[in-house]
Amino acid sequence: MAKGTQTELQLSAGRTAVIGALLITIGQLSMTLYTPALPTIAEVFGTTTAVAKLTLTVYI
Repeated sequence: MAKGTQTELQLSAGRTAVIGALLITIGQLSMTLYTPALPTIAEVFGTTTAVAKLTLTVYI
């Protein structure tokens, strides 16, 4: 590469905090939506509730 053509991505502390907060929120939101749906998921896929709960274990 030629000298001076490389650009660096610099994240400020504020941007890093916002990205971190969004990642945490997405995780909590998905758990809030997924957990009550476990019985329905088990029924739709024709499996037991125990096997459906294993998907939660793998996710975590």
